[in-house]
Amino acid sequence: MRRGALVMFVTIGLGSGSPAHLAAPLRPVAVPGPVAPRSLRQVSDSPAGMTLFPGSVRSGEVLRFILDGESRPTPGDTVVVATHHRGDTVRAERSFQLNGIRWVELRKIGYVEAARLDRFPQPIDLNLAPGLEGLISGRVLPWSYAPSDLVAVPDSLKVRGLESRTILLRQEAVSAFQEMIRAAGDEGVVIRIFSGWRSADYQMDLYERNVTRRGPAQRVSAAPGRSEHQLGTAVDIGTPDVSLLVPAIVESEAGQWVARRAAEFGIVMSFSRDRHERRGVAFEPWHLRWVGAWVDEERGW
Repeated sequence: MRRGALVMFVTIGLGSGSPAHLAAPLRPVAVPGPVAPRSLRQVSDSPAGMTLFPGSVRSGEVLRFILDGESRPTPGDTVVVATHHRGDTVRAERSFQLNGIRWVELRKIGYVEAARLDRFPQPIDLNLAPGLEGLISGRVLPWSYAPSDLVAVPDSLKVRGLESRTILLRQEAVSAFQEMIRAAGDEGVVIRIFSGWRSADYQMDLYERNVTRRGPAQRVSAAPGRSEHQLGTAVDIGTPDVSLLVPAIVESEAGQWVARRAAEFGIVMSFSRDRHERRGVAFEPWHLRWVGAWVDEERGW
């Protein structure tokens, strides 16, 4: 899928099941060696955040609607200038923050909530080195993006009661999380996985639901093409006696163990207390990402 000006964007559904290409022989993924700290921090320190709409747009930049939306004569106005549908393209004039909501001024049209817009996806390798896959400000993963080495997570690594759920991750990510979970278990700490790779279609459902329920300023779900889950190297974890998707896990034995030792396995907490604000995302101590050899740089991410 290619980026282009003034073209309609066509989505390609992957569905929630295992992609057909999983039957093909798996190819090893090269893990990069250390490089100067500068390169990774350029990726991570984008002040606009990496998972939500970028904080600024260029005058004349072409954007596409990822959710249906209405443009208005002034931000927040009840009057509707035009109704736009998913896939429609528009030219932006500028973007700005007002009362906690980011707005985009559309050239010769009006104003629309930025949460309903995004840039066009960019071509990307199917097997980028872990930790360098991107999500940099301005990059959007193609709708059909799925690493070619996705494999099923063993039932023994899943949250109890969710063994029948199909969870996919990149092959080396499965190995890393398996080693981490085994090491935690050796110390009497139970860590299990309940979410892994997500297709853009699945992420769209989550994103649309949260924008509708929580409003355009929501920071719970990333837009499709901007979620770390689509990389196939991120998981959501749980532990007994702590509800899923609650910050309290950070205070549990599992959360404290992750804080102390996850980096040994090339795994980081993407949206920790230190990082989530500059990522534009809510505090999510249950969300972990395998970055392989880049973990030393990730400590300061």
